[in-house]
Amino acid sequence: MNCCCSVNQVHNAYSLVSLLIKCGFELGTDTFNTLLKGLVLEGRVFEAFQLSELMRNQGFFMSEVSYEILIRGLCDSNKVDSALFLQNRIINNEFSDIYPNVVMFGTIIASLCKYERYEMAFHWYNSMINIGIVPNEYLYSSYVYALCQTQRLNEVVQVANQVIFQM
Repeated sequence: MNCCCSVNQVHNAYSLVSLLIKCGFELGTDTFNTLLKGLVLEGRVFEAFQLSELMRNQGFFMSEVSYEILIRGLCDSNKVDSALFLQNRIINNEFSDIYPNVVMFGTIIASLCKYERYEMAFHWYNSMINIGIVPNEYLYSSYVYALCQTQRLNEVVQVANQVIFQM
């Protein structure tokens, strides 16, 4: 199934899922995450959201990875504001047992930087820090890029010192 989704053949993956269900196999979150990822790779983000709603309504567990896939899909399709809305819902605990993580924040911050929305990127970076999420190298890179683009070189030095201190 992963092969089908990786080469833009999600329709074949759906057929395989149907066959598995007919044969009595129980499908898990990983199976649906593969379908979500395939839909996102094909640029079918709206359908990915429809599938996620179906999953929740059928009682399937949506994992943090599920939401990471959806956020990535929104950001990749230039729907960063929708990704921000989804991230706010996650932060506000609208989905049980799902918590924001460094991957979600990193994806959003990198996308905000890509579209030159640096002030918003700073806001989200600070929000992430305030809820106790520690940045990774990818996120630091995006943040430093935004700082450089906005001529905040003193803050770049501060971030560099933080990174060195954490080592």
